[in-house]
Formats: sequence, C-alpha cells, structure tokens
Amino acid sequence: MRLLPRRHGITAGLTLACKVLVALLAATCVLTSCTLTASARSARAHQRASAAYEGTSSDSAAKPTLRVVTTVFASYDFAREILGNAQGVTMLLPPGVEVHSYEPTVRDILTLHQADVFIYVGGESDTWLEKVLSSIDTSQMRIIRLVDCVDLLDEHGFDERGAVATDVSSSTSAFNVSGSDNSPGSRGGVDLEFDEHVWTTPSNAKRIVEVLTHVFMQLDPSHASAYLGNAKAYCAKLDALDARFRHIVASAQRTTLVFGDRFPFRYLAEEYGLTCYAAFSGCSSATDINARTISFLINTVRSEAIPVVFYVGLTSHRIADAICEETGAMILPLHACHTVSKEDFEAGVNYLDLMERNALNLERALL
Repeated sequence: MRLLPRRHGITAGLTLACKVLVALLAATCVLTSCTLTASARSARAHQRASAAYEGTSSDSAAKPTLRVVTTVFASYDFAREILGNAQGVTMLLPPGVEVHSYEPTVRDILTLHQADVFIYVGGESDTWLEKVLSSIDTSQMRIIRLVDCVDLLDEHGFDERGAVATDVSSSTSAFNVSGSDNSPGSRGGVDLEFDEHVWTTPSNAKRIVEVLTHVFMQLDPSHASAYLGNAKAYCAKLDALDARFRHIVASAQRTTLVFGDRFPFRYLAEEYGLTCYAAFSGCSSATDINARTISFLINTVRSEAIPVVFYVGLTSHRIADAICEETGAMILPLHACHTVSKEDFEAGVNYLDLMERNALNLERALL
C-alpha cells in the first residue's frame, strides 16, 4: 500500500520566475561587466533590507557578516541563535504558510541568490528548490540540507485498521514502521519515504545546531568563538528541554497519542517511545478521511480513555473536532515548528517556546 500523494508547492510560475531571474542576472552582468556599481550595490542592499521575513535586531549597530537564508522556521531560529541576533537571517516561508503549499516569488529567488549560506529541508517537499538551485550560480554559496544532519526515519504507513500507526506489535500489514532505516527504500514490497520533519526532537535540533555552527565558523572565523559560545549555551537549553520531555513520558499513565490530522512527529514518537495513531501521514495532502479510519481513531480514544486528540498547529482541526465531539476528548495542538503564526513571529516566539507548548500539551495528554 502506498502513502497518499503529496503536494510539492510547485507551480508553473516557478519556471517563469527562474527565467526572469536568469534574465535579470544576465542583464546586470552586461551592463556592469559583472562588477556592481554603487547604485547596483545600493539596490541589492535595499532588496535585502526589504525582504519580508529578514531578521531584525534590537542592536542597531549590529552588522551581519553572513547572509543566511532558510526555508522553514526551525532552521531560521537555530541560525539566529548561533549568530547571536537575527541580522542577515532571512526565512523564505512566510509565517503561517504551509511548506507544502508554498509558492516562491521572483524576490524569493533573488534573495536566495544573494545568500552566503542556504539552509533547506531537502525532502520531497523541496523539489521546487532543486529546480531553482540548478538555475542559479551557487558556487559561492554553502548549501545545507537538514536531512543530512540527522539519522532519518521512515514515514508511517497505514496499517490494516486504516490509520497511520507507530505501534508495530499489533499490526499485521506488510507496511509497518519497525526499525529506523537511514534512507528511503521499500519494505514488504511497499515504497517508503523518510519523514522530513527532522527538527521535532531536541536531540535532532542539537545535531542541526552543531552542523550550522561548524559551517558559520568556517565562513566567518573572526566571529567563530562567539558562534561557538552561542551554540553551546543554546544546546544546553535543548538538553534541558529533552530532559523535560523524558520526565513527562517517564511519569505518564499512558504512552498512546491520537492525531486527527497529519503526523509529522515520527522522530518525537521514536525518541520517547510513544505509540501514535493519525489520520494521515506526515506530508500527505489528503484532507478527507475515510469512515474506517475515523471509526478506528474514535474507538481507540474511547477504549483507552485517551483525554486529548491532537492536531498539528496552524492547520485545520476539522477531523480532530469530529473525534472529540464523539468521544468528549479535549482538542489540543502540537506544533511541528516548520512554520509559526504571524502573531507569534512578530512577538518573538522561538523554537524553544513552541516546544515548551508541546511539552505542556503532551503532559496533559499522557498524565
């Protein structure tokens, strides 16, 4: 049984945008003999300053030494923590926008072209990025794929009851999620894909921070000691967060979670030994649930007296609402941290804040 198809956020406008970018760059080289004039440098500076989600700092004297561009919120937040401020860090994905429906603009591509470091997920949802990167000169750019920073786990499969499941002991279907393969493949004749949401545990976040820190130190050795100090302090906070999650699970009355939504928490479930059931796989584009699946999820909530049904933060919770209406369970969000609401972004909410919210909600679901 194959996973449900997913959207990649690729539109016909992408090809046009790339062509426009190439034309713009070619025109710049012809007019300036590939040397930026004062006015061109000014225009480029204006483009960077006006990027919709480029970081700002309370220190007006701070000047970025590295131009870092990221796609998702988690890596944006990691970068600004390491650098010590948000100057020079740009997030392409607008707050509140799902990465699976993101459509890049010409300005996004121009911003990407100016980056010293580009950080993206590297999964199937980033297919559009591979096309963009192949259309521009990346010889002076360090490119980091988040999926290369950690050991990858397969996405969940649908078991014989119709739900995405992490419990393999009670599943007899050919498609299960036992083991932790480090690359996509096949099992039981079924194609497998890895879970792209690699930052959803503090331990993985720490690995990503270590990789980013190493690259930043290489590119900007004059600030290497500051970057290393910032990273060590941040990793200590991630260690404390990890300890908090472990304490919650160790004190839990149950270890089963139900999601009336997609399931981008494969790493969280694996790290803390949680059994999870969900309506859809992590990156599924499906929105309609079949009767068999919702019946199984409702029966699971009832039979195990599960007090909370989760939905992924910033997504529709229509299915979770329906399950709660039938069972009397409470509905709560669990944040995947790939995006953040505009209100939270403007308020300065960070990855640690979102994961602390997750810890609180997880505690309510398990105790």
